[in-house]
Amino acid sequence: MTDVLVMRGSKHSCTRSRSRATAGSLMVLGVMLTMPPLCRSEPVEIKQESFTGSGYTFRRGAACLVVTAEHVVREPGVTITVQDRSSPRVVAERTYRNEGADLALLTLPEGTPVACTTTWPDSAWLRAASFGAKSEFRAIRHYPGGREEIVFMKYAGGDKSHLFLAQTDGQSIVESDSGSIVDLDGKLVGIVQSVATGNRRVKVLRFDKIDELVGDRFRAAAGTRF
Repeated sequence: MTDVLVMRGSKHSCTRSRSRATAGSLMVLGVMLTMPPLCRSEPVEIKQESFTGSGYTFRRGAACLVVTAEHVVREPGVTITVQDRSSPRVVAERTYRNEGADLALLTLPEGTPVACTTTWPDSAWLRAASFGAKSEFRAIRHYPGGREEIVFMKYAGGDKSHLFLAQTDGQSIVESDSGSIVDLDGKLVGIVQSVATGNRRVKVLRFDKIDELVGDRFRAAAGTRF
């Protein structure tokens, strides 16, 4: 599998409780969703210079942290801004970087207006999970004004750190989806990292691996420095 990094994205996602859309309703890259969201994490837009990416906020005590792909915020010494769909932009500090795992954390300033209420999820279920042809994974894109599109994917293999997913229904994970959350039955399974050039398999960093790398930072007492 030859991977090409999915570069900075510009769409967001969270999970909605809904039934499978019919083939006729899946236009272009997805389907507009109208039911109230049941977000496991809260989507934000991340900008660094001319690059735009996606991330997801989680509450840690009084602090708000953003999980994203490291390549979205790779440039050293360059201002990073974060914005949800209704707040002004705020400047964020990159407080964790793991280039090898392609994972980063951003810390938002105290009192940030960016939506941040979700606590760190339990990923123990994922460590024991098995996947097959009927496992339907989803990445959901968010647009200003509340419109959303969904991309369905099927299991195509994996290892202890990654899942490899096959794109279905003629939809595509594209460069703008870098860092997007992927879920299965409303549970977080990871973030989009890259797409293989040959077979277009989507490489997803598993959420249990993310938890292994940074979960203690969310479970630690508020006020602890990283």
